[in-house]
Formats: sequence, C-alpha cells, structure tokens
Amino acid sequence: MLAAVPAAFAQGSDATSVGQPPLYSISSRYATNDRANTFAQPAGPAYSAPSVWTAPSWRGMNWKPPADSVFGGVEYLLVRTHFSEAIAYVQATDTLANGVPTASVQAREINFPYSSAFRTYLGYNFTPSSALQFTYFHLGDSASISATPGAPNQYFVDAYTGRTNFGDSTTSNSSVRLNVFDLDWMGRYSVGDGRLSLRPAAGARWADVRQHNDTSVFAPGGSIIDTGTFNSHFTGFGPHFSLFGQYRLRPNSPFSLIARGAGSLLVGGFNNTEGATFTGVASATQSAHRTLTVPVLEAEIGGSWQPTENLMFSAGWLWQAWFDMGVSGGTTYGGNFAESDSASIMSFDGLFLRGMWRY
Repeated sequence: MLAAVPAAFAQGSDATSVGQPPLYSISSRYATNDRANTFAQPAGPAYSAPSVWTAPSWRGMNWKPPADSVFGGVEYLLVRTHFSEAIAYVQATDTLANGVPTASVQAREINFPYSSAFRTYLGYNFTPSSALQFTYFHLGDSASISATPGAPNQYFVDAYTGRTNFGDSTTSNSSVRLNVFDLDWMGRYSVGDGRLSLRPAAGARWADVRQHNDTSVFAPGGSIIDTGTFNSHFTGFGPHFSLFGQYRLRPNSPFSLIARGAGSLLVGGFNNTEGATFTGVASATQSAHRTLTVPVLEAEIGGSWQPTENLMFSAGWLWQAWFDMGVSGGTTYGGNFAESDSASIMSFDGLFLRGMWRY
C-alpha cells in the first residue's frame, strides 16, 4: 500500500514560501547556510610550502647601469717585461778543436722580474647601453745583470763593443717606462637573458714610451774601462679598439667569466741616442729621429665577482705586445754575434686585480 501523500502535493499546489525549495526536493538539501557545510580547519599553524633558495637578482647584475651615472675603477698589475732584442752581452770561449781555434759564443739576455704597475678607469653612462670611458695605464720596470769571465780563455763583448776579459767584470742595466691614455666610446649588448654581455669600444690612444740601457766594464780594482748607453723615446697617437665579453651560467649569478681583446695603431716620433766611452782612448755618440708606426695587441682572460649591484671585482692574466719597440741597447757585439731575432717586440704579461664601482 502506498503511503499517504501530503495534501499540498496531492492538490498540485505549492505550499512552500517564496524562495524556499519544496520539501523533500534535492535543492532543499543544499539550502542551508554555506558556513554550516564547510569543513572545520584543524587547530595549529597555517601550512606553508617549503622555502626555496633563489640567487639574488639585481637590475644591474649584467653591469647595464642606469643613464646619467658615473663609474670608476682601479687595477693592480704584477707584470713582467720582455724585449725580443735585449742582450746584455755575449760570452765567447776560445778552444781548440782538432788543432783548429774555435770560438763558442752564447748570448746572455736581460731578464726582467715581475714588477708592480697600475691602471685606472673613469667613465660616464649617457644611456644604459652607451658610455664614455677614460683609462690611464702606467708601468715602470727595470732589470740588471752582472758577470765576470770564469776562465782565462773566456771573455764578454757587450752591445757597445766593450770587452770584458778574465779578471774584469761587467754590469748591464735596462729600464722601460710607459704612460698610456685611452678615451673610448663604449656600447653594451646582452644576449641569452643577460648571460652573455658584450661591450665594444672605439676611441683614441696616446702613448709615451721611454727605454734606457747602459753597460759598463770594470777593471779588477773597480775603475771603469768603458761605458755604453742607449736611450729611446716614442710618442704616438692613433685609434684604439676593444671588445669585452662577460659570461654567466645563470642570468642572475654574481660570478662570471671575462675576456677582453684590444688593438691600436700608433703613429709618432721615435728618437734614440747611443754612445760609448772608452776611458782614456775615445768616445762617440750617434742619434736618430724617425716617424714610426707601432701596432699594439692586447688580451685578457679571467673571472669576476659582483657582490652588490654597484661593485665588481675581477682577476686574471693579461698579455700586451708592442711591435717595432723590442730593441733595448746596441746590436753590434764587436762582430762576435749576429742577432737572429728580428721581431722587435716589446711585450708584457702578468696578473691583474681589478675593482670597479659605479654611482
């Protein structure tokens, strides 16, 4: 038997109030307050996802600064000078080979030690991708060598034809001083989400290069037998170009690899004087002036660390080659030796430590 149906439904009328779903309808099960149907949250601290470390990300991490800002830096260099033609003296040893007089000749080079130098930077950023930079580089290096023939059949001949016999001694000194000024317009380009930054530069260079060499021969009592001197002075001006590259494994990493290549072509006056004095016998001097074109090549490689947005430290190794500047001293040796290296290159290599700051 069917259960009795409420009169309201039997008559087909709606006995419910306006806005209230009919009794026993599906809608009536969800017509209650929403808060009553929410699940109760357990007591205790709110849940949070585990923290994930992220590297610092600064707007200037790729050293692309805002416009109208100033930057500067200083660089300490520990470099060594090389001359392709810088022989202090040649050592000759007379012997008999199968009854025939034979002379064995060996050149003794002037070896420069590592010495300190410095380079400074000062610039202005006109836009985030263009700047004007002034650079000053100074180097002063010197070397000395002294020797005495070790046997009666041995003697030395220096670059000024002075002869050091057994019992005598010789001393040779050499020095070089550079003052280099660069003024460059620099650009900045970033690729690979800022991981690779390129900074080409073009401008002008003025260089002042001075060299000195002297050699003296001393008698056993210390008196001077003869002395030779050599001095040169080059002042040149010309275009200067460079490209600096910086690479990061991550766009926001404070550590990076750096490399730089540069070149210039300097044209200017080259003056040199050379002389020799033989005590109580004679003396002579000669001088020359000519226009010289000097190509210069430079390279650097290293790494950098940027602890803040406005501060960067770099370290690495550098090389420089100044062509047609590689003679320090005379080249005659009294006919006892013929120089086979005609490259005439003055070069430098060594460590650089750099600090850059911008405001």
